[in-house]
Amino acid sequence: MLSIRATNGDYQVDFGSRNESFLQSKGNRSSLFFVDQTVLALHPWLKAALPKNDTITLMPSERLKSYEGIGDLLRLFVKRGVNKNFHLKVIGGGVLQDAVGFTASIFFRGIDWSFMPTTLLAQADSCIGSKTSLNFGEGKNQLGTFHPPRYICIDPRFLDTLTEAQFRSGIGEIFHYLLVSGQADFEFGEDLIDSIGLDRSKALPLIERSLKIKKKMIEIDEFDTGPRKVFNYGHTFGHAIEAASGFGIPHGIAVSIGMDIANCFSAKQGLVSIKFRNRVRKVLEKIWQSDRLNKVKVNEFISALKKDKKNDGRQVKAILTRGFGDMFLANLDLTDENLIWFEKYFANVLQDTDL
Repeated sequence: MLSIRATNGDYQVDFGSRNESFLQSKGNRSSLFFVDQTVLALHPWLKAALPKNDTITLMPSERLKSYEGIGDLLRLFVKRGVNKNFHLKVIGGGVLQDAVGFTASIFFRGIDWSFMPTTLLAQADSCIGSKTSLNFGEGKNQLGTFHPPRYICIDPRFLDTLTEAQFRSGIGEIFHYLLVSGQADFEFGEDLIDSIGLDRSKALPLIERSLKIKKKMIEIDEFDTGPRKVFNYGHTFGHAIEAASGFGIPHGIAVSIGMDIANCFSAKQGLVSIKFRNRVRKVLEKIWQSDRLNKVKVNEFISALKKDKKNDGRQVKAILTRGFGDMFLANLDLTDENLIWFEKYFANVLQDTDL
């Protein structure tokens, strides 16, 4: 059990020992379950355990995580008579987490909800931290609130039905936490990365380690105003890779490439050694595999960088590194020299040890 301190009330993460309790309504409170339609079809045990009359199935989509999709959920809340005494229970990945969590945060100024994440990305990262996010227009995660679930239940059985890309995406996000934490945690993951590909249940120690690392930071900076921004390591470049690939590269895989870009750029600046960059790359390559850069055009990557809400004109705010556990926010000018450097990177020139 992991307990997270939060302004709106502490909440707990349980690692698989209270699944039955999560799936039941207790006491005088009414429960309404929101379940990923695909997940429900893949797990007969889950379908058998859920109350039929109080279960709503949803299909994760861009519309669901939008202003329009939230309107649909609000109308459903009203139709089902949801009130302050309800407890909403969400079973799915990040899209359901964001959509239902956001709606719960604004309905009657906030009603309780709990979460059973079904993707590795959600289990090891987004399930804690209190954030809910919606897309608005072409912008990603432009709308949001801080409204943590009351309880989170991690069940490793869901990992068995993830696609290989979905699983590697979660591993990418985990390694971003391990690298931010320091060399000991990186080596912990380095020792496990080959075995978890053969036995996904072995990912549970990595999930727990990832959440413990994140817990320390979010309890210091709950509302993401300063220190927590170090977790953007790999994300500024990763988000641009996602956009430039038409979101054909999953988030965590894009982040693993983004970390490599940050490491390479840091080496270019003399902040880390080539040895550091190559050692970390050897692990990251096992995450991105064939998804590396084959779907990305450098001009679209640069365009996406400029549109990032954290950036301003020809300057990019990104997390660089001085080594394990030493990440920091830097301003990068999109000079002609740096634009040429990005072109070389995307042409795979930087696969050798020379920069």
